[in-house]
Amino acid sequence: MSISATGIHTMNDDLKVLVQELSKTNPNADVIKTKTDMLGIPYSSDLIIMMSEVLVYLSKVNNPKNA
Repeated sequence: MSISATGIHTMNDDLKVLVQELSKTNPNADVIKTKTDMLGIPYSSDLIIMMSEVLVYLSKVNNPKNA
């Protein structure tokens, strides 16, 4: 399975927006829900859990052999 350059760009953009939103003092839950749905990351209203899920996601994307 291959991902086009456009698909990777979109995934990186979605991930960037998600991390920026999670870093805010008052993050928008709708933005977080939308981006997690797009990326296939489980959603939680707990911001610490969400950051953990993002790290797990990144480790799977960066090391597919270990996923």
